[in-house]
Amino acid sequence: MKRAILVTTGLALVALSIVLALLSSQYTYGGAPLARPTLQFVALMMLAGAAYLVAVALVVHSRGFVQCHLAYVLLIGAAMRAAWFASTPILEDDFYRYLWDGGLVANGHNSFAYTPNDLRGADAPAALRALAVASGDVFSRVNHPRFGTIYPPVAQAVFALAHLIHPWSLLAWRAVLLSFDGATLALLFLLLRQLGLPQVWLLIYWWNPLLVKETVNSAHMDVLALPSVLGALWFVLRHRASAASVLLAIAAAIKVWPLALVPLMGRFGDLSRRRVTITLSVLGVAAAILVAPMHPVLHLGEPSGFIAYGKSWEMNDTLFMGLLVAAEVMAGVIGWDSNGSANTIARIFLALLLAAWMLRLCWTRAKSGESLCDRIALFLAAALLVGPTFFPWYYAWMLPFLALRPRASLLILTAMLPLYYLKFHFDARGNVNVFHQQLVWLEFAPTFALLAWEWFHARKKSPA
Repeated sequence: MKRAILVTTGLALVALSIVLALLSSQYTYGGAPLARPTLQFVALMMLAGAAYLVAVALVVHSRGFVQCHLAYVLLIGAAMRAAWFASTPILEDDFYRYLWDGGLVANGHNSFAYTPNDLRGADAPAALRALAVASGDVFSRVNHPRFGTIYPPVAQAVFALAHLIHPWSLLAWRAVLLSFDGATLALLFLLLRQLGLPQVWLLIYWWNPLLVKETVNSAHMDVLALPSVLGALWFVLRHRASAASVLLAIAAAIKVWPLALVPLMGRFGDLSRRRVTITLSVLGVAAAILVAPMHPVLHLGEPSGFIAYGKSWEMNDTLFMGLLVAAEVMAGVIGWDSNGSANTIARIFLALLLAAWMLRLCWTRAKSGESLCDRIALFLAAALLVGPTFFPWYYAWMLPFLALRPRASLLILTAMLPLYYLKFHFDARGNVNVFHQQLVWLEFAPTFALLAWEWFHARKKSPA
């Protein structure tokens, strides 16, 4: 019976991927927002998430599943990705920035030195204006063109690789993403074996419909950091801290968040002070070398996308709104301009909360690889659930760790995060505040409730 249910859910996920890919044809760039079937898209993604959760429950709670299911798991995940490969991106256009940055780097230019708007003036370098023309629609469709690129140097090198495979090609970019996706799968296979966990748990990563949609259809770049992060975890489990630090530096030069894993991974094993000093030195030197090309960002000021994101970006948040309210009250008490200061105060509150949570997680050493993975997932969850931005593609950050230490409260986000896309539905109808002020709470309510239940259950089990 369980085998039949697993087969059925796998086939359902492939079928839903095909239907969604066909539905994507109605999302051509610049199409009328009111004509897009966003409600149907969200409903189908949530249905796919529910089917996925059934499959996860089967493999996690039925230890009797043998390895013969692994081939089926791999086949279904591959079929899901194939279904989306030639689809039209749904409600996302970040990939135009990746294609443009890749074209700049592949042609010998520093992508951090100019914003797209800089190249629209008559005084822009002729070679760059010619490149903009050669890109076709890519340059004109780069979003937030007044800001410089936010993506670090190693990510830029991967963008350039896609350009060298085929200039300005979304399919070439998707092929690169799938290669990193496959590398992540291979490393998860090794880590599951290292930790003595069922290899069929690869399903938790490989069948996740939200990951597939955001990586293949939307072509977001977040999967690029995962092989380096998991490689660092592999070395940490084998007590090779210096090698792990180099890989974390590489990961941080793709996207900054892996730096937060340094203290967590450092609390696994028993490092001497000398070894800690060497490891941190290796990390610092590697990070400095890898981020050196970003130095023009320091001179762009406000047009820096990196600075603008850190100072003011806010989207799909819940608890951060509470921090903003508290910050507005504090600004009023102090006598500061609440409009100008509340956001800064709220972000300081956030940094202090995350620092305290990190201290709590690192207070004792992780006794096992599974415990370390759980701590990493819990820290990333806190950063996203309390932070000012939680886009669905950020979910890729914690998913590999959930494949190694499943947690229902965070896995349920697969079925709930698609509600984010209702923002576009309500925005097109002029009432986007329905999403920002009401639906966003529905999106995260199951996760908050399950986290509370897990905490209460853990407290009951722990000795007095």
